[in-house]
Amino acid sequence: MSRYISFIVGFLLLFSSCSAKESVVKGNVVKNQKENLDFYYMVGLDCEYNKDFVCSKDMFFRLYKLTKQERFLKKAVRFAIVSGDYKLFEKELGNIEKLAKKDSEIASYLVPYYVRVGERKKAEDITKRLYKNSDSEKNLELLVAMYIDNKQYKKAEELVNSYIDEHGCSTKLCGELLLIKSKQNDIKGSIRVLQRLYDATKNREFQNEIIKLYLLSNNMKDLESYFAFSDAPKTILIDIYVSKKMYKKAEKLAFSEYQKSKNPLLLANSAVYLYESSYKKNHKVLNEVIRRFEKSVDKVQDPMFYNYYGYLLIDHNKDIKKGIKYVKKALKLEPKSDYYLDSLAWGYYKSGDCKRADEILKKLKEKNQEDIKKHIKKVKECLKR
Repeated sequence: MSRYISFIVGFLLLFSSCSAKESVVKGNVVKNQKENLDFYYMVGLDCEYNKDFVCSKDMFFRLYKLTKQERFLKKAVRFAIVSGDYKLFEKELGNIEKLAKKDSEIASYLVPYYVRVGERKKAEDITKRLYKNSDSEKNLELLVAMYIDNKQYKKAEELVNSYIDEHGCSTKLCGELLLIKSKQNDIKGSIRVLQRLYDATKNREFQNEIIKLYLLSNNMKDLESYFAFSDAPKTILIDIYVSKKMYKKAEKLAFSEYQKSKNPLLLANSAVYLYESSYKKNHKVLNEVIRRFEKSVDKVQDPMFYNYYGYLLIDHNKDIKKGIKYVKKALKLEPKSDYYLDSLAWGYYKSGDCKRADEILKKLKEKNQEDIKKHIKKVKECLKR
């Protein structure tokens, strides 16, 4: 409905109650009542369109009071539920209950009202009756919600499983089952439900939730087994290993995945993890790390890898000049990085240019990091010689 029409409707609403009273006084009841019915109906629809459900409820309740037509009471009750305004139930409970006996939709609207006022037995009786009369998914959800609200988790689970066996596991139904499992803190059961959802939909979000639950249970063995027998991306497991500082496992898996895909990013990562996992940093390990970087770093073109490789060459005196070259590549991409500037200063220090190193270190904002503090100390000592 256009803004203009909405404005006119709103304007008319200001004097609608007055005009209704005047029509009775003047004896034009029939004619003006018809006009009022049309008006209230139009306002009710407009309020619904604008999601003003309290207004819609009021309009359709007025229509019901004027006409006694149950279809208007039904609409008013629905909008009362949607808006969370339960005053209508208090006013018209007898008529609503009477209508509920022959109208299942109205009966379903009574359930949240009964729960709200503490009449849980009445609410449960209605949901059972609705489900008995029609075992639709909607009625099932209503009954399951009732059981969950009453903490009758076993009943809820049995009901959902029985329905799933007959009708299959829709996203909504499995979602209900997942809610039941989570209410019972049943992690393994939740994982099984999520797996059913993933198998049915291939939605990665369900797979991600499975991985989160394995991490929550702190069971790395089961998590690794899941990755071994599912199609979950192995890069996620690599990231998990790194987050737990399990660098040897991260290196092994990253290098294995590189051999399958020939993705240079995996090779560069495996070089980092190999270096981090080797405490001795012996020549054999360093040479393998360098070999992997040589094959990958220029293909990946990432400042983090440029700096990591450059600093490694500088710090281990493998090739200081080449190391400085790679650190400069990193700085070209991220010129304000304190870490990359520190690497460059360390390269100049290692090559004997302590003055130039000191000039760079003076510009750093972050000077409390341990490596940077060590480098500043070394450079100052060098300047005193």
